[in-house]
Amino acid sequence: MKNICLIDVYELDDRAIQRAYAQLSRFKPVFLRTISSGLYRFCSALDRLGMDGRELKLRCAIYTGESLLPSQKRLVERVLGCRAVCEYGCTELGILALECPQGGIHVNHENLFVEYLRDGLPAEPGKEAEIVVTDLDDYVAPLVRYAVGDLVVPALERCSCGRSLPVLSSVVGRSHDTIATPGGRAVHALYFTHLFDRLDSVHQFRVVQDRIETIRIELKSPQRIAPADVTYLRRAVEAIMGPGVEVHVVQVSDIPAEPSGKTPWIVSKVRSVN
Repeated sequence: MKNICLIDVYELDDRAIQRAYAQLSRFKPVFLRTISSGLYRFCSALDRLGMDGRELKLRCAIYTGESLLPSQKRLVERVLGCRAVCEYGCTELGILALECPQGGIHVNHENLFVEYLRDGLPAEPGKEAEIVVTDLDDYVAPLVRYAVGDLVVPALERCSCGRSLPVLSSVVGRSHDTIATPGGRAVHALYFTHLFDRLDSVHQFRVVQDRIETIRIELKSPQRIAPADVTYLRRAVEAIMGPGVEVHVVQVSDIPAEPSGKTPWIVSKVRSVN
């Protein structure tokens, strides 16, 4: 009745990928909507197996739940032959923002009142800020000034598409996705994503901190990571972490998803520094 085809993206081995592709080919969907990690894993497997995702003739692929690295988004768009569209939302409030054809992530301002705060005060456009949302449609149990727990960057300018809805430049991620330094600072996942903007060969990464003085950067790539890129990453992370921290960069064959289906960029067992 809803004309929806459901595909399990939590267990995607090669046989499951082939079954999912066959199922989608029969169903002929207009678009895909899935968790970001699942979309990337699906498209990466299609590419590796030599299966033509363009044959699905999709208008777009909507990803949600996590951000995609620029290299991951390019791979998805190349394999499927359509745009990859960012949907930002949360379970409690539904869809908060959606990307338009011009790339602006438009806030659903008709149903929500959205604030951007830094240290409890209104943030300037263009600055990373915590998003706080009031639901204007729920008359039974409305959420008022609900701190979603995410960091976003409100745009400096309106979108070129002409829509008047407010725009986000980017959705950074969870506010607690941080690495602690011995000096007491917190390094957010955004720092690490910027490091990989120039490394197209890296398709996935994960930063693991088991102890305050040890960082392990896991990289997944279809090719051998160049020694110069390994040196660049190690030095950049050593510089931000400060003295006394060992940084290990390792190339791995796979970075498995968590039971939720997400693949977090930051895994830290160190949440505070005394």
